[in-house]
Amino acid sequence: MTKRNTPILHKFKKGGILIYKKSKRKHTCVLAGFKIGSAINGKNKGYAHFLEHLMLEGPTATRTKEKLLEDKLKIAPNLNASTSSFSTMIKFFRTNALLEQSLELASDLLLNPGFGEKEVKKEAGVIQEELRLALAKNEDNLDYISRFTLFKKPSAYAISTTDALGSFDDLKNMKLESLKSFRAKHYNLNNFIAVVSSSISFKKIKKMIEKYFINKLNFNENYHSDQVCLDVNKKENLSVTKSDKDKLSIDLTFKLNHSFDKTELDYSFEILNSWFSAGINSLLGSSLRAKGLIYHLKSTMRKELSYVLYNIQIYTSKNKFEDVINVLNQSIKQIKETLISNSLLQNIKNNIIYLKDERQPQNILTTTSELLKNYLHYGKFKRNPSSQKLGLILNKITPQKINQQAKEFFSPDTPLYITILGNVEKDEIPSHKSLKKKILLTN
Repeated sequence: MTKRNTPILHKFKKGGILIYKKSKRKHTCVLAGFKIGSAINGKNKGYAHFLEHLMLEGPTATRTKEKLLEDKLKIAPNLNASTSSFSTMIKFFRTNALLEQSLELASDLLLNPGFGEKEVKKEAGVIQEELRLALAKNEDNLDYISRFTLFKKPSAYAISTTDALGSFDDLKNMKLESLKSFRAKHYNLNNFIAVVSSSISFKKIKKMIEKYFINKLNFNENYHSDQVCLDVNKKENLSVTKSDKDKLSIDLTFKLNHSFDKTELDYSFEILNSWFSAGINSLLGSSLRAKGLIYHLKSTMRKELSYVLYNIQIYTSKNKFEDVINVLNQSIKQIKETLISNSLLQNIKNNIIYLKDERQPQNILTTTSELLKNYLHYGKFKRNPSSQKLGLILNKITPQKINQQAKEFFSPDTPLYITILGNVEKDEIPSHKSLKKKILLTN
């Protein structure tokens, strides 16, 4: 281990991956599962999530449901499972003394399913109710609706509710043999991954993972995952969705054709983002609030391997829409035409360095989740720079570079996707071309 306690990424010879991070705590946190989630081609809608339910509920091939419940309460009472777009995982944390027993239980749940027709029918009903609640919640959700503006088919990070859980028809027609076939194809060493944070040595943890998982799985030389990637619409869109609420919500997503990799460009964009975020250094937020135009503002950056989706969401009211667009235009114009002051730039840099340690998750469960997310996103484990190295990177970022980056990112050629949700008809909103011109001052 290095002085910085750098996580270890280990690839087993037989297949499968272990990410290990040393901890000082006397208990161990484990995520164990497969790099296969809800981002699967259409014919398998809802399968990963459905199998997660069956896996957690049991029975297994060696434990009845009653015995499984007894052992969960006795060995790993906080054991749970989750499905994301790219993974299906069991997770738990336990004192080091009970770690092997907990790993055996997790292995049994993950690798030895004992479900039959009865369990499939019962879980189909449970998930149908989950789907009803999810669809009702998303009916007026700006994040959810904006996915259909941006993506040809909402998937991966922007997966739709019915892609993740399955539609009502998918759940009604879920078959035992189809679920078993899905498991047999995807739950293998090709996809296995474990993330462990523990005070127990890497060598001992590695042996445990081999014993309870690696040695019980097979590797398929001809395997293909069917995972789907984000498929952004090539044509810029404007989507207007009518709601009975008086408030008006605006989602602006810019597609930036850059790969961000914890480099100078990455951090200069973080500085640029502070201009449009809800923070105290936000010019946009300050300007909008000073005029009483918004009740909420947020900005996010979704990094992909070859591009970034930069998102600004503004929550206002229908009669303030034009004023909001004008203020947004002025904020973009100012960052493109005026150099940020050295004092403000230094304050933002200091804040990035100050928050660096706070961004490293202190909670042991969060630590393993962040490690998993980091690996699944990049395909390899990426490390944050040390505070000293980060300082050197930030020192290279000048007001001129921020200004140049703003001109590039907010140029007329940058694809812009606009979603509007509120008590408004589409013909009351200017066209996409007109709105983009107002926002970016295009010709």
